[in-house]
Amino acid sequence: MPRQEDGFGGITPTGYTSQRYELVDIYEQDNENVIEKKKKKACKLVEVEEELKVIDLIYQKFGELKSLTKLETYLLQNKITTKQGANYSSGTLRFILTNPVYAKNDKCVVQYFKSKGIQEIFAEGERAKFDGNYGFMAYNKLDGEKIRDMSQWIIAVGLHKGRINGADWVRSQELIEKNANKRYRANIKNEALFSGILKCSKCGSYMRPKMAGGKQEKGKTRRFYYTCELKDKSKGVKCDSKNIAGLALDKIVIEKLKDLFVPNSEIGKELKKLSIGKENDQEQEQEELRKKYRKNQEEIKNLIHSLKNMGEEVVEFVNSELIKIKEENKEIEKKLKRIEKNKTKKKHEKQNANLLMDIIHNYFETFECLDLKLKKDILKLLIEDMKGEGKKVEISF
Repeated sequence: MPRQEDGFGGITPTGYTSQRYELVDIYEQDNENVIEKKKKKACKLVEVEEELKVIDLIYQKFGELKSLTKLETYLLQNKITTKQGANYSSGTLRFILTNPVYAKNDKCVVQYFKSKGIQEIFAEGERAKFDGNYGFMAYNKLDGEKIRDMSQWIIAVGLHKGRINGADWVRSQELIEKNANKRYRANIKNEALFSGILKCSKCGSYMRPKMAGGKQEKGKTRRFYYTCELKDKSKGVKCDSKNIAGLALDKIVIEKLKDLFVPNSEIGKELKKLSIGKENDQEQEQEELRKKYRKNQEEIKNLIHSLKNMGEEVVEFVNSELIKIKEENKEIEKKLKRIEKNKTKKKHEKQNANLLMDIIHNYFETFECLDLKLKKDILKLLIEDMKGEGKKVEISF
């Protein structure tokens, strides 16, 4: 049977904490292929009642609302957060609702697992009765960051109590599957250049494109707005920033960028200076410091050697000189590190400047012809920070 601790590693699921205990009858194979019975320490999930009340609410409201998006909105509006104090996202909610750790080990859930290709569920003693007194543990769920098909999961009955009735847990799975089959992405013709770049100046959330209402005129790009993600999800409860007209913003900013990033502009001239770069002065300073350091090291060596033949009356003086020279070398080391760090910074600045110069000369002239990904890559290179709401947008280049 898989060990309990492998199911949740170092992060326990919401509603539980881990408790170490003695687990007997663990069988392991040694280097000589002999099976030995050992006592091993493992972890057991212990209920945290206050957190489990939130889990109860999540399952209950999902059953009522039948939508992860609506559930996310409900939790935002009611200021219900994760145990770390963050807002619940639809991804986090999906993870909670599909986690077998909350399901009671009754025959309803066992039947569901079998329908998904899991034929064997590991259980021992009282836990093998599948009477709903324990919860499940899922192993082998992830392949890197992706969730494996459920048929590849390893399911065991844990030592903790389950929280959600099997029938309710299975209904949640079926509803999530049904919603996934209905999900589709609308064909958005406009490109929303600053999605993933533009943030709300009120709350700091990303501004996402949202189609404007009304019928689309034939031959024209459909209007859209940049809307604060938190405002949209909470229906204005957590943020009330004003939308930004998308087509107008995209056009104005691109025209401004084309004016700013041209070879003869002030920015263009500064980039040219950076792309050439000057390192001779730093190289010379480094060499002088290294010479001084080597000279000091030689002097330290000579002073230590000469101490053997000196009387007690001059030893104190020589020691003070040694301390002085060593301190000087420590300062030289610090200066050399600073110069090296600065040189690395200058090197990166030079590389970035050359890259931006290449964009100015070769890409901005044909910007409209580029695909969306390349456009966004260029904009992310040029823009350090972009925040706004309504008719006011601030950009740091």
